[in-house]
Amino acid sequence: MPAAQSYRGGLCRRGDPRFDTPPRSRSLEDSMPPVPLPRWIRQRSGWPVALALVLVLATSWWFRSRTGSEPQIRGHGVSEWLAALAGRQVPGITTADLADISAVSQEMVQLGETAYPALEAALLSDSVGRRLATVAWKKLPPAIQQRIPQPLSPERLQLAAMAIIRHTPFKNRKNLGNRLAPKLLELHRRPDNAHWISLIGFIVYDLRPEAGAVMAELREFLRDPSLAVREQALFALLPYGGRNIEAALPELCATLAETNGQNAMLTIQVLVNCGPEAQAVVPILEHRLKTGWELPLVAQALWNIDRQTNTALRYLTNEIGIPHSRVARFLGTMGPAARPAVPFLVAELDNDETRIRLDSAQAIWRIAPEQIAPAVPAMLRLLTNGWDAPVTSKWSIAEASHAAYLLGEFGTNAPSARWALEFGAKCPHPPLAEACRRALQVSTPAP
Repeated sequence: MPAAQSYRGGLCRRGDPRFDTPPRSRSLEDSMPPVPLPRWIRQRSGWPVALALVLVLATSWWFRSRTGSEPQIRGHGVSEWLAALAGRQVPGITTADLADISAVSQEMVQLGETAYPALEAALLSDSVGRRLATVAWKKLPPAIQQRIPQPLSPERLQLAAMAIIRHTPFKNRKNLGNRLAPKLLELHRRPDNAHWISLIGFIVYDLRPEAGAVMAELREFLRDPSLAVREQALFALLPYGGRNIEAALPELCATLAETNGQNAMLTIQVLVNCGPEAQAVVPILEHRLKTGWELPLVAQALWNIDRQTNTALRYLTNEIGIPHSRVARFLGTMGPAARPAVPFLVAELDNDETRIRLDSAQAIWRIAPEQIAPAVPAMLRLLTNGWDAPVTSKWSIAEASHAAYLLGEFGTNAPSARWALEFGAKCPHPPLAEACRRALQVSTPAP
């Protein structure tokens, strides 16, 4: 049987006549010679590369045109500093310039509201064009990528703006926070809000806007069915207290009763900053005491809200020596009401953790100044350890400076500390020497 052979007309046998499509008439356009195109465009990936190159170049031109009219810091626009912090190579801005972000932040503070538009654009940067430019740059050939800087993604610009804001004094953030916080919180309502959920806490906690500017949105977030949204809203409420969050007490009662431990703990931390205006949550806090969960935090909240001194002392005195608990500091805020806890604080003056020793000494001074004698030797040991500490041991020097501050507060109740402060004022560590000089000024009685 003759072998089968494939022609354009289909599958046929060798002996069959060949079938061809009839020739079509050629038009004038068909008779014209084809226009030669560059080889890289004729390739299959040519057009996407060309479009990507145009998009990246347009984005770079737009970025340069915006920075020309901005306020200048050391000869560069605010957006250029943000781009450099986000990781882009900006001519004239070196790594050494970016080492001290606080210096750049201070210069932006001096610019005042003229720097707000650039920070606002960075925090709100979620344009489709910027995201497409970031994707398009990744499709360019490596040779072209080396000549064109990578476009900045919205996330990197937002992190750079956050770094600047976090190094700005709180008193200078309020105006910027009142301006930006409502706009940023509004972004949560977008359908693709996964990225903005993680920003809710930063928006309020770091920008510190006035409570009235954000409380309505935060109350709505506390009622959100998403666990992550409620957690970020609770974190955002931490800087506020007292009557600022009185309107949110119904939502806080609901989050306090949640089975999720993280949200319940954040709720109690928010309530610790409250006062008698939060009486509505006292029954729920007392129920939490019976469950044996986060007892020190619950006891602190109950004392601040309902002045339950016995409850606070019962659950806090045995928690003073637990690392990172800061229970001693809270007992100091209770004042003379915490006098029964003084023996427990004296016992912790020999604790292995320096922070507990410092907090215990300060608490004794605030609760019972006449019983400060045992704390003086403990503070002297910390102060003398800082004299011989190496320059690189900044933590030891900071602890010694804090001990010098406390010895100055003790004043005439610690006469044996004067020689140590006078000697420390001449030590080679400037921060410690300055702390000792200030302590001498405070402890010296007026003539």
